[in-house]
Amino acid sequence: MSFLKNLFSSSSQTEEGATPSNERAFGRYTEVNKTAEQLSYWTKSLDDFAQKKYLDAFNNLLLYMLDPKINNVTINRNAYELDFELVQGSKIIRGKANDKTFIAETKIARFDKLSVSFLRKLMNLNFVHQYSRFAIKDDLIYLKIDSKTIDASPNKVYFALKELALKSDKLDDFLVSEFESLHPIDCSHVIELSNDLKEVKYKYMNLWINDTLNKIYELNEDRMSGGISYMILCLLFRIDYLIQPQGNLFEDIDRINSIYNAKDNKTTLEKNRLMIEELRKLLHKTKEDIFKDLYDIKATFGYVPVTSHKQFYEFILEQFKNTTWYYDNKYEGIVTNIYEWIIGYSIFYYGLYPATYDLLKIAYKALQPDYFREMGIASNLYNTATNMFNNQAVEKEIQRVIKSHVKDYPKLTIMTQNIKYRTMNEFLFSYLNELTYLNFSK
Repeated sequence: MSFLKNLFSSSSQTEEGATPSNERAFGRYTEVNKTAEQLSYWTKSLDDFAQKKYLDAFNNLLLYMLDPKINNVTINRNAYELDFELVQGSKIIRGKANDKTFIAETKIARFDKLSVSFLRKLMNLNFVHQYSRFAIKDDLIYLKIDSKTIDASPNKVYFALKELALKSDKLDDFLVSEFESLHPIDCSHVIELSNDLKEVKYKYMNLWINDTLNKIYELNEDRMSGGISYMILCLLFRIDYLIQPQGNLFEDIDRINSIYNAKDNKTTLEKNRLMIEELRKLLHKTKEDIFKDLYDIKATFGYVPVTSHKQFYEFILEQFKNTTWYYDNKYEGIVTNIYEWIIGYSIFYYGLYPATYDLLKIAYKALQPDYFREMGIASNLYNTATNMFNNQAVEKEIQRVIKSHVKDYPKLTIMTQNIKYRTMNEFLFSYLNELTYLNFSK
């Protein structure tokens, strides 16, 4: 069971799945720590398949993937056949299984007419898929998988569905934006935000970008290239977590991030210039285009792998070392950026314990209290006018998180007396340092 929990472990994290009372969800869906009941469905699926009870095996596999908090999977079954739907962002994957075959597919886009250019693109994309492939029927492009039932083991089906879901969720926006003859389809299930919330997200995304660029322009781009990178990456992770861009806007953020990570022999200075150029392009996007990519979604699969707490705290402790030069040379703002970058990087790349996500959110609420308030979330942890913390409010938030997870992890606690509040950097350092001591043992 412990092997399964580490390899497949996943449940929606509280922050990214269902929205808690008087809170909004932030960040992206992750597959971390499925419940004991969900894990039992995985075991049942394996047992059923071994006994050639194929419909039972598929049914239990889908129950394993069903997150009851968000109802991301629906199943219809009779004695001879099983139909299902699962949601992944802007796509719905529909499937059917019986004793002979297992099939799943999703509609990617509608086309006006066949084009050599997009057909060539689909053929090239097919080569990088392990399980799925493109298909065309009438005026629709599909991504699909199929298998003989006897070969459709739970392991194979799970990873095939995961590839199909994650690829289709990204490819639909990418292809539609690249080819004028393609049009979106089958996305009416996405959850629209109110215009008021979109206005807040639009306002703060532009505010943060402009503020970051203005601070960068004051620095020597050569001597301070490392600090500038931290400023940009910190901004990207903040936008991803708090603004939650979807569609093409998410692709824009991801592309800028990939400029820094590319193994292309460019210097940090060169990469910074390219990222700054892309950030300027974001500022020139119309409000209408931004609004199109601000909506809520459900998901079945996460993009990030499960991460142990050890890997998380070792990352934090290693990154603390990178603040020393900036501390010594009085670049307090960049020190703050590095701490926020640590938080954003951890959320973006790691599949953490839900309690860790919840505790990291507290740091974001202290860093961006005005944004949270305008999003309708009470945030009195830090006063930006006086630059002072509300110690009691911070500790109350921490205890609320601990209380909500202590049933699963009875040794979970934080020594709040070790948290310092004199400055934002003292707070972030002491707070992140305390997170390294979290105890998730049973």
